[in-house]
Amino acid sequence: RDLRSAVRVGGVMYLSLKAGEDGQVGEAGEVFHVDARYVGSTTDGGEVANYADVRKLYSYYTEGEVREMLERIGWDVIEMGVDDRRARSGYVSHPFLYAFATRSKE
Repeated sequence: RDLRSAVRVGGVMYLSLKAGEDGQVGEAGEVFHVDARYVGSTTDGGEVANYADVRKLYSYYTEGEVREMLERIGWDVIEMGVDDRRARSGYVSHPFLYAFATRSKE
């Protein structure tokens, strides 16, 4: 039914979300972006496809927002941080916020 019911008390879950940065967080933390990585892509059949209008809805979060949300719904945060792989990958466009949390007692 929900994530809490899928993890027993004391169990650990991993969560990864796009990290919010100044200027990226729009109203309600959600923004549509055109994803230029798809322009000139090749289909499985080998044909060049022009996906110039591919838009994705991104939701950005800050560490404080995620920590507060997890604790409010009954998770104890074990570890939280930012994983920024943009310098190592031409595909990654944003840093990711990650969290390990354990289900607290009911």
